[in-house]
Amino acid sequence: GGGGGGTPNSSHDERASPFSPTLMMPVPTTLDQAMMQAVAAGIDTGISFQVKVMLDVKDAGKIFGQGGSVLRRVQHVSGCTRIHFSPSKPGSDHRTALLQGSAPSIVIGLSM
Repeated sequence: GGGGGGTPNSSHDERASPFSPTLMMPVPTTLDQAMMQAVAAGIDTGISFQVKVMLDVKDAGKIFGQGGSVLRRVQHVSGCTRIHFSPSKPGSDHRTALLQGSAPSIVIGLSM
């Protein structure tokens, strides 16, 4: 036998994975929290990544801030080694932002 009984998840592999409920953690709000979560998940925080994000022109202006002040703050707080915006193009309603840094720093940079 052995055909029924058991829980609905009885055929589910119970080993921990990055997506298992046992490893669910709150979204990090600081670089330290993001680093701790990355290490706990086995992510090499020494690897540098680049992520491109398309933004509405108005949102890009808010992120850039007066004289780049907000952008500098995001870069400092997140730990991103580089944040760069594509030049605005006449008639275009979007800009591209490039974030470079460790996975945890990019997570924090995108959450700001």
